[in-house]
Amino acid sequence: MHNEIDKIEFLLKFIRGGLSDDAAKDVEQALKSDPELMMLFQLLTEIENETKVSDWSHILKFANQSAGRMFDDFQKSRNRGDDIYAIRTYDSKLTPLPEGVRPAAVDCRRIKYKVSEYDLELSIYPISTDSREIIGKIHKAAFKEPPEVSLKAGRMSFEVVADRFNLFRFERVPVAEYTMTLISSGDAIGIVELSL
Repeated sequence: MHNEIDKIEFLLKFIRGGLSDDAAKDVEQALKSDPELMMLFQLLTEIENETKVSDWSHILKFANQSAGRMFDDFQKSRNRGDDIYAIRTYDSKLTPLPEGVRPAAVDCRRIKYKVSEYDLELSIYPISTDSREIIGKIHKAAFKEPPEVSLKAGRMSFEVVADRFNLFRFERVPVAEYTMTLISSGDAIGIVELSL
């Protein structure tokens, strides 16, 4: 697997069961030892679950773009030396639509992140041409106190407190480039770069 396209095509064959037993065992071993390859595998599996595209050639470009962005996020997190920087693992904005679905019918955007040991899922809904509603959930987390979530872009700042199920909602925020910070007991536990 010399480049990203080769990795994607090889993993797609693995996901579809198109590899020999020996090759499949080699992939399983590689997934255990290579976190970047595991993230790519999870992304491709998510794509298969989210889209019902029968021809994988339609999603190869999307998978390559998504993998590139995911690896960029992974490198940023590694270079900063802290695991609280989020790695985007899925973005429905980039996902090819299932056959027969018109683009105008899709309003909601779903984004998934890996933040340290937590998973963060955001659903973004258009309220108007220049504002969005953001609903989020922090998965795999048990906090003593509900976490706080802040959004900042320049001088704009919005804060909410999650409920006991780690759900939170920003009712109406202007379209901008935000930094979302997840805070538990006064400490930042996650930082997400979010473009609305």
